[in-house]
Amino acid sequence: FEPKLDGYRALAIVKNGEARLHSRRGGLDLNTPFPEILAELSAQGVASMILDGELVAFDRAGRPSFHALQNTVPGPKPRGTRASDPESAAATCVLFCFDLIYFAGVDLQACP
Repeated sequence: FEPKLDGYRALAIVKNGEARLHSRRGGLDLNTPFPEILAELSAQGVASMILDGELVAFDRAGRPSFHALQNTVPGPKPRGTRASDPESAAATCVLFCFDLIYFAGVDLQACP
């Protein structure tokens, strides 16, 4: 079961204490706008892992907001979006992890 969170699907890759975020399509820079998430991933006590998850932005009311997420990530913006949008400035971003694909040298893709 994976809830619909209205975010960007992402792979989090940790290797030798350094974390990177990759979009499924490969066209988005997911590393620059999320330094706190990268720091938390890098601080995990494992040399290597790959997580499949979703980056989600929450507005001031605590609701998932795809609009705020789009304004957080660099790149072209949807029509009608303003860079100074207060919803984006208030967004809190989280990485929800759904699957552990690789952990400490073990490929877990074939595991249930």
